[in-house]
Amino acid sequence: MGLDQVLIDDILDGHWPALRHLECWIGDDQYTDVDPEQLPRFLDPVRFPPIDHLAFCNAHCTDAIVAALARTDLAAGRIKCLDLSLGTLSNKGAQTILNWPAAWDLERLDLAHNYISDPALIDQLCLLALEVDLGPPEDWPPLDEFHEEGPDDRYVAICE
Repeated sequence: MGLDQVLIDDILDGHWPALRHLECWIGDDQYTDVDPEQLPRFLDPVRFPPIDHLAFCNAHCTDAIVAALARTDLAAGRIKCLDLSLGTLSNKGAQTILNWPAAWDLERLDLAHNYISDPALIDQLCLLALEVDLGPPEDWPPLDEFHEEGPDDRYVAICE
């Protein structure tokens, strides 16, 4: 099961004056057609003024989501929590987060159950001046089993 781009478009076209928490479970690439390039539109402070918790969970394209979001300012500090848990974030995506100064303005960043395997990146994420949830170490991918080649080697946490 996965989220359709049509539903994302419907949410984006709606009127949500009191929406504070938005959680989108993207899903496996076989069941979703969500375009990561459209997701930064949720940061529009005119359309979504009070939103402070934004989640794109269980995404087959977490690196692409981070790349798209990293071209924004996270609505100038309005977003307090960014949840990217249960997805396919790789070392490359983690490095993008570290190079994205707007991410440092968050209060909380949830990266639990992803594919960050580089101990140096994990240490750098933990040193950020915000709460970073990487999940328990036993859930981290073993270095000898991790493949950085591409998202086809990584799976969302919840699928069929």
